[in-house]
Amino acid sequence: MKQLLAKCIKGILLYLGFCFALCLLPLLNPLLINVSLSFVRGESMLPTIKEGDLVISRPYKAERDVLKEGMIVRFWDEEEDKIISVQHRIIEVSREGVVTLGDNNESSDGLIKYSQVHSIYCFKIPFHYLGVGGIRSFLFLFADKMREDFFGLPACFYLIFFLLLEGSSLMIRRRIQIAGKQLKH
Repeated sequence: MKQLLAKCIKGILLYLGFCFALCLLPLLNPLLINVSLSFVRGESMLPTIKEGDLVISRPYKAERDVLKEGMIVRFWDEEEDKIISVQHRIIEVSREGVVTLGDNNESSDGLIKYSQVHSIYCFKIPFHYLGVGGIRSFLFLFADKMREDFFGLPACFYLIFFLLLEGSSLMIRRRIQIAGKQLKH
């Protein structure tokens, strides 16, 4: 029984450490590596990038980077009185800017000036498997809060609470089931 309790405590502590590291990642990211993290919120880039995937991008610098057809870029776009970040593939390059199109869209975004492009796609982490509810919805909320307020302390506390509540309850239930099966045998 002591070994089972020790395993349970070790698992919970590892989980808490992971949650803590996850909370610090958005705060430390600009200091450690020059990349941007963003969760995809639409289906415009299907099948390449799915809704819910975490996309890693590097900043676009006009003096360093040459944009080419086929590259995926993030750019600023105005939509209903607010500026949003859009991620689409370049289909045409000109002196004035680039024309982009989502892989799953039928019409292009029109001419995007080079000054609107802010990052270039590097790779993705497929978080789309998390499904529609729970953790994925929360991660979207957390990403938005971190964007609005750099430190996003309320979002950090909410993230810690949510992850601890969701993960710990699942882990504890699983450990109890295992312990129950071991006691029966």
